Amino acid sequence: MAKVFSLTTVTMVIENTTKGIITIGGAGKMVGSVGYAYKNDIFSMDDTPDGGYVANFNGSKAGTISVKLKQTSSHISELTDFIKWCRSNPQLAMSNITISDALGNIACSASGVFPVKIPNNDVSETAGERTFEFLAGEIDSEER
Repeated sequence: MAKVFSLTTVTMVIENTTKGIITIGGAGKMVGSVGYAYKNDIFSMDDTPDGGYVANFNGSKAGTISVKLKQTSSHISELTDFIKWCRSNPQLAMSNITISDALGNIACSASGVFPVKIPNNDVSETAGERTFEFLAGEIDSEER
């Protein structure tokens, strides 16, 4: 049976052993999207001079995690403060992230997580979104 993830029930939890836990998401929290992507392809292929090929395996599970927040989300100041803290305390910045839904279904868990930067802030005629990105040393997709 397929699991259904609804943005209103999905949360992203950032856990830092020193700073504590930050929970992003849920109904009415102005989250545009939450996602993850692996950095590398699992396999690549190269041609050989004799007309053959070589398949290359890459076992890396490194990637990125992103969360898009509506410009008016209260999570923006929370994440901005966290990133500023990480910048001031780089030796303590490594965190873990879990993306799950209200039923306990886990989309992914990630370790060795560091924020990329405070996202750009564009002001325009309509409210936009700000995307916070995190680098992850290892992402484990737990979707089935």
